[in-house]
Amino acid sequence: MSWKPPESEDAWAECLSAYLDGELSPEERQGLERRLELEPARAVQLRGLKAMSEALRLWHIEAPEADPAFVGQCERVLADREQVLTAQTERCRPFFSRFRWQAQAALFLLGALTGITGTLLCVWARGGQPAQHPAAFSRVLVQPVIVMSAVSPQQAQGLFREVAAEDLKRAMLDNLHAARWDAALETYETLRTEYGDTAAAREMGLDPTLRRLKKGRVPLGRT
Repeated sequence: MSWKPPESEDAWAECLSAYLDGELSPEERQGLERRLELEPARAVQLRGLKAMSEALRLWHIEAPEADPAFVGQCERVLADREQVLTAQTERCRPFFSRFRWQAQAALFLLGALTGITGTLLCVWARGGQPAQHPAAFSRVLVQPVIVMSAVSPQQAQGLFREVAAEDLKRAMLDNLHAARWDAALETYETLRTEYGDTAAAREMGLDPTLRRLKKGRVPLGRT
């Protein structure tokens, strides 16, 4: 019997987990590998799931408590996007006998991580100044929290773009408050070009202080 590709996201998560666990037959493995050559997005998801599983195994001690600010930020973004979501956070445990636990949640999150990583690499490749990006990226990368939700990979990607944009917005506001005008403009330009579709970018585009700076005028009372 020839191998047939999964027909749903749940089935894909199960199939990729079984592949990593070595549970597929030789015929099924060959069929899946041929399919991955035709669907690069699935290959990226597989690599992401494997990376997440390996990273979790490095936690030889109990993970610290979840960062409330990070969880709250995720919830606010989802509320702004009018998503209906039930989120639950769990502390990561040190030993995992199988890859399969919460495979779909990990798959969704790592798809978002891949997108953010690609954005960072593009900024560096263009010779930009991604000084504010690593903070946003590391917040996602090292946060020992899994948000289990009924969202698609595309929705998860959007969520993490919003979170990264919020971090850039805060960095830009810090620069404005410290009268670091050039740094503020540079951070806004990164926010606008890389995350222009986010709520943070739209909000900061209307900021009166920033609008004066873009016109070459020092904000009132800040000489």
